[in-house]
Parts: sequence; structure tokens; C-alpha cells
Amino acid sequence: MEIIETTALISINTTLWVQLFSFLIFLFIINRVMFRPLRRTMSARKEYIDRIKQEIQADRSEIEAILAEMAASEQRIKFEAHKIREKMVQKGVKQAEGVLAETRQEAQLMQRQAGKELAVALVDARVQIEGQARQVATTIVDHILERRMTQ
Repeated sequence: MEIIETTALISINTTLWVQLFSFLIFLFIINRVMFRPLRRTMSARKEYIDRIKQEIQADRSEIEAILAEMAASEQRIKFEAHKIREKMVQKGVKQAEGVLAETRQEAQLMQRQAGKELAVALVDARVQIEGQARQVATTIVDHILERRMTQ
């Protein structure tokens, strides 16, 4: 056996080939034991995340459709409420006109009755005043005649 002495920085001998072979075996084992399961897990996780993203997008589309439907329903309900409001206003105006017409008729009737009562009261007052005026006239005439007679 011969001892070879070299003072080179890098020497290629059997040790290098053994280390290289050991490294390749290590790579094979670590690939089987660690990297493949890790890649499978990462792939499964990526598929899971992609599926969740698709579900989120589908849910967003569904929400947008529901919101659009709600907006359409809101517009339809507002339109119907406006129509109902208009009908109620028209009905209220008609009722108010009817009440106003009835009130006018009642007022006219009351005015006529008051006019008749006033006419009756005037006739009574005239009769009473005429009667009182006759009494006063009679009294005055009596006084005047008494004074002439006493003179």
C-alpha cells in the first residue's frame, strides 16, 4: 500500500465517490419520505383552495342574483305602493268632496231654516211692535185728550 501525498486543495478519490453516492441515496430517501408526501399535501391543499375559491365565486354570483331580484322586488313594491297611495288619495278626495257637498247642503238648509225663523221672528216682532205702538199711541192720545178736556 502506498500512501499518496498530495497537497492539493481538492483531491478526487474514493471518498468523494462514496459521499456522492451517499448524497444521492439521501436524496432518493428524502424524496420518498418527505418531498412526495409534502407535494401531495400541497397539491391537495391547492385543489381545496381552488374549490373554495370557486364556491366563493358561485356564492357571490348567487348573492348578486338575489340582490338584483330584491332590487326588482323593491321597485315593483314601490310602484304598487304608489298606485295604492294614488287610489287612496283619489278615494279620500272623493270622500272629501262628498262630505263638502253634504256640508254645503246642510249649511244651505240651515240658512233657509234660519231665514224662515228670522222672517217669523220679524213678523212676530212687527206684530208686537205694532201692538205696543198702538198702546203707546192710545196712551198718548188719551193723555192729549185728557189735557184738552181738563183745560
